[in-house]
Amino acid sequence: VDIDWEYPEATDRHGRPEDYANFPLFLARLKSILQSMGRQAEISFTIPASLWYLQHFDLVNLQKSVEFFNVMCYDLYGAW
Repeated sequence: VDIDWEYPEATDRHGRPEDYANFPLFLARLKSILQSMGRQAEISFTIPASLWYLQHFDLVNLQKSVEFFNVMCYDLYGAW
């Protein structure tokens, strides 16, 4: 299962402050439900390469419920 949420808590993307705390809870609950059903599923989610949006992810708690992150490192541009 791969979750692509662009982007929790980011107000310019209709996020809410409680997204930061609720996203890890959601993933933990999803993992628990899948395990209780006897499902052998990997859970992952996308994270942005941009620090502006990445700051809205509680990576310490999120990593406890997933097997890996998918870094969205496409469409990057800048003056470099």
